[in-house]
Amino acid sequence: MTGIPILDAILDFIDSYKLGIAMIGIAVIGMGLLIKPVFPSLWDRNREAIVYMVIGGVVLVMIPTLAALIVGS
Repeated sequence: MTGIPILDAILDFIDSYKLGIAMIGIAVIGMGLLIKPVFPSLWDRNREAIVYMVIGGVVLVMIPTLAALIVGS
């Protein structure tokens, strides 16, 4: 480790919970993809709204798999 107690604690926390942190990040991306078609008044009418909805749904369903791939476990 680095020898700096607070930095060591932060690095230990990230190492302990890296799968959960990756899952939260993936969930945020998936929700972002779903918001566009759910609130179309925020954007002009889009033909690709269905594509965003499908991709967002797939990403949310695959959260554990994608997070495991990111952290390598």
